[in-house]
Amino acid sequence: MVVLIFLTLSVVTIYSVSFAKLGFILARSQLLYGLLGLAVMILVARIDYQVWRRPVWLILGLTLVALAGLFVIGSNQFGATRWYNLGTFHFQPSELAKLSLIFVAAWLLAEAEAGWQWRQLSLYALITGSFFALIFFEPDLGSASVILIIGLAYLSLAKLHWRQWATLGLVVVLAIPVGYRLLRPYQRERVATFLNPESDKSGKSYNVNQAKIAIGSGGLFGQGLGQGSQSAQGFLPVAHTDFIFASIAEATGTLGAGSLLALYGWLLWRSLRIAEQAKDLFGRSLVFGVVVMFSYQVAVNVGMNLGLLPVTGITLPLISFGGTSLLISSFALGLVLAVERQSRGFRLSH
Repeated sequence: MVVLIFLTLSVVTIYSVSFAKLGFILARSQLLYGLLGLAVMILVARIDYQVWRRPVWLILGLTLVALAGLFVIGSNQFGATRWYNLGTFHFQPSELAKLSLIFVAAWLLAEAEAGWQWRQLSLYALITGSFFALIFFEPDLGSASVILIIGLAYLSLAKLHWRQWATLGLVVVLAIPVGYRLLRPYQRERVATFLNPESDKSGKSYNVNQAKIAIGSGGLFGQGLGQGSQSAQGFLPVAHTDFIFASIAEATGTLGAGSLLALYGWLLWRSLRIAEQAKDLFGRSLVFGVVVMFSYQVAVNVGMNLGLLPVTGITLPLISFGGTSLLISSFALGLVLAVERQSRGFRLSH
């Protein structure tokens, strides 16, 4: 039911902010992928989640091939090579990488319940680092940060020794200055503009300023769908993707935006409850990863729209326009439902 609310709000909002220029094109596409996503979620929910332990390394291999292949045959758009152009569908491997990392981490945790030795930790670090590097150099800093957060979050479940934590801490400290030097000029500008808005000499903060205006103009009850002075009239850039939260806030007001965040909060709380009640560590770890992925993306996207965080291009799960993101998010929620279904049956049988 909650997912249907998200998808309905997504399609209606995308229609309202894009109709003037593109008619039904974007809304129709989102509706089709939304319906397909629902089918995927229902199908995955009915499959025994233990099935996914077997093809983990196949999924990992396919993901690495897909990410590496972008540098050869990927479609370059706006200076970044993040997609495969498959006719009417643009496939974004970084979305698959998020799910793939969740599978790998859950498998490793289930195989070494007593805690990771150096072998498991090294393998996990290599996989996470490979995903991060391949996505970072597309370049896609937003998706790379999602991989990093998921990767770090799982370490809290790995029962690491203090020497392992110390080694990881040293690696992170050494990697930060190196990572900053590898940022593209426009990425450094975004960070500098966020830290010091007065340093913005080229209008890089325009998007965020327009988002703030849109959110503020929504007031308590909003201006109505399709009536927003910023989003519907084209002043708010990428109103259907990165800044769709601002579009919703302008149309539905503080009450509407707050209700949306409350729905996310309920979904994440319910997922955590499912994780607690899971019958085994593999199921618990799968749900944990999904919660981390959703939580981080929602927090960063909303923070970005409010001007509290730098613009990184992270989209709002189940709401922002995008076929790959919608399908992967639906698949992830299907896993959560599968764990819940089997946990309920397990409790009843005991």
